[in-house]
Order: sequence, then C-alpha cells, then structure tokens
Amino acid sequence: MTAPDRNPRRRCPASAADRESPAPPDLASRPEHWCHRPPPVARGLPWLGVAHRISRDKFDFAPEIARRYGDLVRLPVPGKRAVYLITSAELVGQVFVRRAGEHCKGAMLNAAMAPVPGTPIPVMEGIQWRRIRRLTTPFFSVAGLKAVLVTMDDVLDTHVDRLAFYAQGGTTVDMEQMVSHASIDVMLRTILNRALPEKQYRRIARHFRSASEGAATRWAWFWLPAPLRYLLSFPKDARATPLMALMYLLVRHTDTGDAGGDDLFAVLRRATSDDGSTLTERQLVAHMFTFVFAGFETTAAALAWTFALLAVHPEAMIKAQNEAASLGRTPRHEDVDRLPYLRACFDEAQRMQGLPYYSRDSIADQVLGGYFVPAGSVLLCSPYAMQHDPRYWRQPELFRPERWFEDPIERNAYLPFGIGERRCIGANMANVEGVLYLAKALYRFTFRVPDDWRPQRHFHMSTSVRGGVPTTIGHHRKATAPSMKERL
Repeated sequence: MTAPDRNPRRRCPASAADRESPAPPDLASRPEHWCHRPPPVARGLPWLGVAHRISRDKFDFAPEIARRYGDLVRLPVPGKRAVYLITSAELVGQVFVRRAGEHCKGAMLNAAMAPVPGTPIPVMEGIQWRRIRRLTTPFFSVAGLKAVLVTMDDVLDTHVDRLAFYAQGGTTVDMEQMVSHASIDVMLRTILNRALPEKQYRRIARHFRSASEGAATRWAWFWLPAPLRYLLSFPKDARATPLMALMYLLVRHTDTGDAGGDDLFAVLRRATSDDGSTLTERQLVAHMFTFVFAGFETTAAALAWTFALLAVHPEAMIKAQNEAASLGRTPRHEDVDRLPYLRACFDEAQRMQGLPYYSRDSIADQVLGGYFVPAGSVLLCSPYAMQHDPRYWRQPELFRPERWFEDPIERNAYLPFGIGERRCIGANMANVEGVLYLAKALYRFTFRVPDDWRPQRHFHMSTSVRGGVPTTIGHHRKATAPSMKERL
C-alpha cells in the first residue's frame, strides 16, 4: 500500500493511484497529434512580464490578450512555472472536461486557500476528493434539496419582510448588503442547522468578506513567493482571524439532532468511509467553512448583480415583476420552475458579472490548439472573457435576458459554476435560492438606483459590485406583507 501524502495540498497527485484514473498517455502513444510548436508569447516588461497585469487588471486583460494573440497564449511571469491563457470553448472543453484527469487545481487555488485548516474540498484531488464528492452529492441534488427548501423559504420570507422598513422610509439601502445577510442566514440554517441572532450572522458575513479579500489577494499574486503573498493579504487576513475560531465553535456545539438530520453537517458527521472511519473535527471545520463560504459568497454576489442590472433596465424589471405577480401569491420554492424569465435574468446577470480566471495545473505534457504545453504549466481560463466573447454571444455587452430563450447557448462559454467533474456542487442550490429571493422581493417591491449609476466589478473570490448597490425600495403591490395564510 502506498503511504499517504502527509500534505496533500503540497502538490498535484502524480500517480495513477492518487488520481484514481489511468496515467496520461506518453508521447509515443499519440504521435499523430504531437508537435513541439510553442504558442505565441504576450509581450510584457523586462523581468516582470505581464504578471502585474494579471494581478491588477483582472477583467479586461484576458479579452485584450485573446484579441491580440489568439485562443492560447503564453503569459510571461517571474518564476519557473509556465503560465498560459486559454480563451476558446473548444480548449475549455479539453482542459476541464475531456482531459480533466490530466490537470489538477494547482498553484493559484492552493495559494488562495492556504489558511484554511486541513484540506478543503476545492483543493482536494483524486480518491480523497471523490470520497467527499460522493458523500455530499445527494444533499445538493434536486431531490436532496427538497429537505431544506421549506427552511430556505421561511428564511427568505423573513429577509424580504425587512425590506418593507426601507420601503416605508424611502431611504437608500445597499442591496448587496441585504442579499448578503439573507444568503449567509440561509447557508447557516441549511448547511449547519444553526439559527443565529441577526447581529452574529452579520458579523460572520463581514468576516467572510475579509477572508474572501485576503484569499483573492493571494490568488491574484500567486506568482510571488509565499511570504510576500501573505504580507500583501495580511490586513485582510487579520480581520478574518475570528472567523475560523467561530467556525470551530459552531461545529463543536452544533446539535445534529437525530440520525436522520437533513442538514449537510449532520450528513457529513454520520458519514463513514469503507474502513469505518469518520471525519475528524478539523476536517468538518474545513468542509463547513468551504460550503458556507462558497454558498454565501457566490449567491450574494450574483443576486447583487441581478438587482443592479434590473434596476438600470426597468423594462426587464417590469417583466420580472409581472411574472412573479402572475402566481397570484407570494412565490415559494415549488414555483421556481414556473419563473423562466426570472431564471433568465439571474443567468444573464451572472454572464455579465463574470469571474476573471479559473486555473488548472497540467500534470502531463500535452498539445492544446496545435501548441505544445509542458507538464507543470499553469493554465488560466477567463470566464469573464468567454462570457463576453462575440463568437458565442450576440451583443455580449447588453443585458438581454431574452437571449436565454432566443439564442443558442455554448455551454463551454458560460462558466459561473465551472464545468466538468469539478463543477460547483452547489449550483442547484444557488439557482433555487437566487430565483426564489428575486421572486419574493419583486412580487412586493420595486428597486431604483441613481440615474447616473452603473455597476462596476470588484473581485474578492467572486465578482461583487464595487461599492455596493445604492438602492431606493418602493412598494410594488398594495399588500405590504404576505398574510399568515399565504405562508402556510
């Protein structure tokens, strides 16, 4: 038996046993496809290359490079690692789907997740990752989510009710903050089965934002030596320090109830491996941190972008409000499939929102797009560039929810949750939560932003709206709150 790696985050799995898949074919097994032609190299500064632009110009850099050099470009950066940018649906399909076994999460994500104890799920590889994936997949499936959708309904009703206070006063509120509070509350209730006081979950949301900004700093400056990365992220990390202690306390004192508990924490706590072992407290903390953080951060950012774009496109907001109103009552989770236009608005906002990069490390020498890419290379894919590429999207700079009914969609060019076997496991939950919150809010309220305001992107492991979404809320319907009969 091969001895386990004492630090599985240290490197990509190198053996077939680690990957639980066949070893990549050698050069002799595919001579008809092989070449040693190097891809074009982007021009940059002496010694520094384009590293400073990767780190600072996170969104516009990739589309510009793709226009100048093509779909596969080598990006000169300091250090021994070769870095490549891919910006075509075909190459994304190769790297993330068809040849996923020849790649691992690698350097950038490891740099971002370094402070999390243990080995969090995003950086797991091979057998270890497949075990956790098998344990958690039933919970996040369409059937598995039914157990927590009633809880989600009730939590979102409570948070939408709070919008009435701002609607009466006519004051400007940051809608991004409002959806963040709702999202963290939903995650704590459904993942950890914890109903916390408002003051506490707001504090957790602030800590998560600091942790996210620290991770984004280490991620963007991945090419720097580790001490310098930590020096840059230290101010954010220091503000997030109480979060990990709080997660330990939440995990340690969470009551899982009976053996049939529906929340994800209960599912993982009672899970056993083939040898009868269970997850340690340290592993549970790492996994709970990851699930709560990922579910809260991504859903809140997507909702903020949706409200922002609907507010600056009032004709789309009216259509969405009419669809929610057509139900004739406060929308509930069973109505999500009857709200196709709201789902299109949510998808379109995520398309326009975009993430700057996903990354993979190449385990084996390979040919991509006719160019030789050596083992150990870092491959960057820009969802932002792909989701704004006119080859795949008609009028990509326009917010046009109708495209999801009228235009063909290239699935490899729409990547808010990733693609392939490592696609975000919580995509179903995020889509239900996002559409449901939108429907409940638009059923009762209308949302306006200043006439000259437009959303700007800000990256912190998700793409949020820079400075928040300054929103004035008004009543859309005469009834300002759902009746008890409606809720029941």
